[in-house]
Amino acid sequence: MDGLALGDTLLLERGRDLVGFAVLHTPGVSEAPSGTLYVKYMAIDPAQKRVEHLEQFVAAVEDLGLELGVQRVVLPVYLRYWLAYSTLLRCGYQVDFTMLRMQKGKQEDYEDATHLVLDDWR
Repeated sequence: MDGLALGDTLLLERGRDLVGFAVLHTPGVSEAPSGTLYVKYMAIDPAQKRVEHLEQFVAAVEDLGLELGVQRVVLPVYLRYWLAYSTLLRCGYQVDFTMLRMQKGKQEDYEDATHLVLDDWR
């Protein structure tokens, strides 16, 4: 992200462990709307999968948004990642824009409903 100047990368660490990372788009230089910090991708390591980690990471993104002076933080989430979706609801987030991605057949092995992943496939 740094080389493209579209935003930033945020890491969530606990001790020496990397628990998760996020790719953030900032307004004016990326697809982030004006006044908005847009999370393009955020994931918690499945081996460290705890709702508390996602809540802490979202709070860190919100803190960064305050530092940047934006009015909104936008986090994309697919309902397939139900645990992530329901966690965002508990954190006070609400549906702002709906996008569907539908598939038929076998679910991909890498898409587990309990994974803590926020992503935008656009």
